[in-house]
Amino acid sequence: MRCRNAKGLLALFLDGKLEERRSQELKVHLNKCPACSKELGLLKETWNLLGEWKPIAPSPNFKAAFWRRASQGEETIVAERKPVFVLPGLRPRLVPVFATLTAIFIISVYLAHLSTVKDLQQLALTTKNEDIIMLRELDLAEDLEIIQNLPILEDLEAIDSIQS
Repeated sequence: MRCRNAKGLLALFLDGKLEERRSQELKVHLNKCPACSKELGLLKETWNLLGEWKPIAPSPNFKAAFWRRASQGEETIVAERKPVFVLPGLRPRLVPVFATLTAIFIISVYLAHLSTVKDLQQLALTTKNEDIIMLRELDLAEDLEIIQNLPILEDLEAIDSIQS
C-alpha cells in the first residue's frame, strides 16, 4: 500500500468503519512506515482533543445583544465612509472627466511615438546605399590630406598666383 492511499484511510480506520481486509493492509503498512504512523498518532491526538471540548452555553440575551451591536456597527461604518480617491478640491463627479482626459493623453503620446517609429523606418528604407557608405567613412573625409588633394584647391592656388 502506498502512503497516499494509507493517509486517505486513516480516519475510517480510527472510526472502525474500514473493511477488515483493508484494515489489515493498513496495519501492515503502518508497521513499516514511520511517517504514516506519525500521521495516525496526530489524528488520534486531534480526535481526543475534540472529545474533551465542551460547548459553551451563550448567555440568554446573546442573540439580541449581537444583533443590536451589529446594527450599531453598520450605522457607524456608513457614517465613517470616505471616498476612496479624492484629489484636494476635486469634486467626485469630475473624476471620470479627468480619467478620460488622462486616457486620451496617454493614447496620444503612444500614437505619436508610433508615428515617429514609422517615420524612422521609412527614412531607413529610402536612404541610398551611397549615403550609408559615406556616413561610415565620415572620419576619412575629416582627414586633411583628402581635403588638400581636391582638384578645386589647385584651381584656387592658380587664381591666387595670378592675382599676386
